Amino acid sequence: MKKGPDCLSPLVDKSLEWNRQQSLTFALFFIFGMGANWVTASALFQQVPYLEMVAPEGLCISAYINASVNAAIVFVYVYVKYGGQELVPNSYMIPAILICGSMGCFFAAAFYSVQMYGMSFFLLIGGLLGGITGGLTSVVITPFLMRYRRNLISATRGGGSFAVLLCGLVAHYQHPDRTPPAFSTSI
Repeated sequence: MKKGPDCLSPLVDKSLEWNRQQSLTFALFFIFGMGANWVTASALFQQVPYLEMVAPEGLCISAYINASVNAAIVFVYVYVKYGGQELVPNSYMIPAILICGSMGCFFAAAFYSVQMYGMSFFLLIGGLLGGITGGLTSVVITPFLMRYRRNLISATRGGGSFAVLLCGLVAHYQHPDRTPPAFSTSI
């Protein structure tokens, strides 16, 4: 009888050969990992050189983005403190996290230039939603992944790392430190 975390896994294979279904499952976990992570926050910080030139906050924009991303810890704390794990099943929480991350990207990309109360309100809302996504990934998605094989956990983490790397490559070719940049910040 198997012992350890693999004994509980619904995706444990009886054979060691790598087949089409395993490849597809690995790819799906990789793609899943691209959405459930800190990619929104990383993308915002990649745009700081450009945002410093166009945002009303000027050179302070990175501090404001940092504050909005870190303010999300309040939501994560409330979720953990008041038993969100027992109240909201993963079947609702995981799609909500993915939607939250997507909305963060949308608000930051679509409305980064919109000002409200003399500040980049929607950009900061995007940072907050990105922080919520990243924080809840640690307390919801990581425990959820523990029921799967280790290579699928690695696929999810690899997808997240790839998404952050992709943000860096896009920013490199965009040249956000130039006016105008090679292409829009909303990419």
